Amino acid sequence: MNPDKPKVLIVEDEAVLAMSVRELMIRYGCDVLGTASNYNDAVKIAGEKSPDLVLMDIRINGTRDGIETASAIKEICNASVIFVTAYSDSATIDRCKKINPSGYLVKPFHENELKSAVMGAISRR
Repeated sequence: MNPDKPKVLIVEDEAVLAMSVRELMIRYGCDVLGTASNYNDAVKIAGEKSPDLVLMDIRINGTRDGIETASAIKEICNASVIFVTAYSDSATIDRCKKINPSGYLVKPFHENELKSAVMGAISRR
C-alpha cells in the first residue's frame, strides 16, 4: 500500500460491478483496501484499514443498508462517502443528506462521472 495514494473501500453487493469499480479505482491511482457486500464486512475493513473514501451502494446484503453502513464508517474513520446507487427517490436522498456525503451517483453511471466524483472527493480531503 502506497501512503501517497488515496485509500478506497468499495461497498457493493453486485460482484461484477464491484470488480469493475475496483479496476477503475486502480486506474485512477487509488489503493483499493477491499470490497464488501454488507454492513459487517464494510465496518470491519474500515476499522482495520481507515479508508479515505468509501464508494457505497445503498441496497446491500443484510439487514442494514448502505446509509446505515456509511454512517457507522464515518464515525470510525471519518472517510468521505460517495453513494453509488440505483435509488434516487427523494426519501432516499434525504436520508443520505443526513450523513453529508461527498457525492451521489445514480446507476448506471458513466466512467467520467465516477472519476469526477472520486477526484473531487479526494481533493476536498
